[in-house]
Amino acid sequence: MRDNTPLASEHYNKKTVNPEGFRDKRGEWRPATGVTYAPIFRWPVRVLKFLRWLQSYLFSWNILYLGIALATWFYFQPSLATCRTFQPGWIAQMFVRNLVLLWIFFGGWHFYLYSIKQRGHRGKYSPRWQSENGSTFLFKNQVFDNVFWSCTSGGITWTAYEVVTMWMYANGHLPYLDPKSSPVAFVCVFLAIPFWREFHFYWIHRLIHWKPLYDRVHYLHHYNINPGPWSGLAMHPVESIAYFSVTLIHWIIPSHPIHFLFNAQHTALTPAASHSGFEGELAEKVSFGSYFHYLHHRHFDCNYGESTLPLDEWFGSFKDGSRTDSEASEARRAYHGYVIDRIVDESHEVKSFYLRREDGAPLETYAPGQHLMFKVPTGESGASSLRFYTLSDIDGGGSYRISVKREAAPAGQPDLPPGKVSHFLHDHLKVGDRIEARGPLGDFTPDLRSNKPMALVAGGIGITPVLAMLKGCLRRHPNRKISLFLAFRDTRHQVFKDEIGALIKRHPQVRCFTFFDEMEQADLEAIPDASAQRISIDFLKDALPNLHMDFYICGPHGMMAYLTDGLRQAGVSQEHIHTESFNQGRQPKGEGAITTEQHEITFARSGKTYPWDSEFKNLLEFAESNGISMEAGCMFGECGACAVRVEQGDVDYNYATATQPQKGHCLPCSCRPQSPMTIDA
Repeated sequence: MRDNTPLASEHYNKKTVNPEGFRDKRGEWRPATGVTYAPIFRWPVRVLKFLRWLQSYLFSWNILYLGIALATWFYFQPSLATCRTFQPGWIAQMFVRNLVLLWIFFGGWHFYLYSIKQRGHRGKYSPRWQSENGSTFLFKNQVFDNVFWSCTSGGITWTAYEVVTMWMYANGHLPYLDPKSSPVAFVCVFLAIPFWREFHFYWIHRLIHWKPLYDRVHYLHHYNINPGPWSGLAMHPVESIAYFSVTLIHWIIPSHPIHFLFNAQHTALTPAASHSGFEGELAEKVSFGSYFHYLHHRHFDCNYGESTLPLDEWFGSFKDGSRTDSEASEARRAYHGYVIDRIVDESHEVKSFYLRREDGAPLETYAPGQHLMFKVPTGESGASSLRFYTLSDIDGGGSYRISVKREAAPAGQPDLPPGKVSHFLHDHLKVGDRIEARGPLGDFTPDLRSNKPMALVAGGIGITPVLAMLKGCLRRHPNRKISLFLAFRDTRHQVFKDEIGALIKRHPQVRCFTFFDEMEQADLEAIPDASAQRISIDFLKDALPNLHMDFYICGPHGMMAYLTDGLRQAGVSQEHIHTESFNQGRQPKGEGAITTEQHEITFARSGKTYPWDSEFKNLLEFAESNGISMEAGCMFGECGACAVRVEQGDVDYNYATATQPQKGHCLPCSCRPQSPMTIDA
């Protein structure tokens, strides 16, 4: 069957919306609009929309699962009298019954979508079929692996919960709800179960994404980056136990065995459709698929729940998927025109420029600490200079803010010219002028989900990402304990004093220490926690309760090297030290530019060498941006099509890949260089 879904580029060029969605240039499919939550917990209440949703919610899959639970109870469930003692006969009957249900649902979806390919690629999220040569899968086959884990870990755990619970019902160990004496409550429990399931799933899912559990348990399920129906219950036994623990609610609240069966079967069978890898409708009436959850399999750290209760939205892990990875990458790498909306003098040498899109389009969202890359027309012949400037405020204000320091000639070298780009911005840019930039870019960003204590350290204009981080973390967790260490030459060079002071007034648990290395202590008596010295490791040790926290440090290279080395020697591991440096003076990257360690990447077959750009997520995207053609397939380490020989250097993988490349090779679609490299491309 031919897939008539237009490419994303066609969508943007024609400005049309196809209700069936469209594919990007890599073949990834997405719905025409991003995923949205059900119209509950929304204000103002839209009654008609809610009633339409309620009708589809009740009379679709939920009514089917209820029918299966009723049929099971009346025709296929051993009587409670039989269940009073554990006997192999009735236990085996329940296990076989559950296996039959697994094969009807999971096997049926697989047969329809993957064996006979009844829908072709129509509505298929990934352009590739499931792996038949994945070295991380049992039998090197994704489907066989998934069937094995679903029937063993999933089927056995599901049955075990049913066996124990039915035995407890039979022996009067559980609170019982009689439908004759409490008919309203009996119906209400059915209505509440799907909501309870989703609530429980979110929190269990967040738990197994805790790194120790993820590395030992949840990793197995996440091998299925390109999921299919059988992937739904392909879980480690520990994860299966946690997943089916949703049924333990019946050990606490009064309910009937039919309620329990409905909950257990809903939990067991729902993953078949939600992991199908497709989105569409059966007979143009009943929708199936879950792009919401597919995004979790692709990105790992988003959409932990489902799309009825907005838990991910409330806790900051929601991703709407309104653009595929390729579309988002293209949008961020493309230059857009911005208009200067406002200019504010922050100090005698720092100005803040507020930017809005020239075409009126919404601004790209960004994380605190990210930056824009500007193309500044500083040359007389129309030539442009490229500079990075950090976004010094948090997302959501309706405009971007960058704060630029006017760079003087380097200290001790007055014969050298001052910073060309910063002087151009300060002296020539005015409200209403146009400038080009791309982004937001960068990964010097804090974990906004965490509420653990943290330390933010800034030197000079390095305060720009630190201020954004401070505001972003406090917006997410207003009571988070944050220690702020800010270094300036003197009070004349101090910027954002009032803005930071207002934040501390609203969040008194934040402590701010300021350092002035060109002043005397006697001149600082009126400034709380101010010191006439440079930041030192000893001061950090004395000011902080301990060093068991994340450190985000931004400033001149000398300060960065000193603090990083000192923290390591004090026992802080590298994974808890996050840095980004700002060059001072006439460095090749330009004043105020963000720099990271440069690695030369040599493409041996093409005879080309380029400095690695950390804005790219992987080697494959970097190669293609430089005109190097490489074989590619799934783009997430499953098919192995992009495997290339590494002649020199090391890589670090963004995530565990389904395919393990042979020794001396790497998967460019899923890794980044950790050193200078030479690859056979």
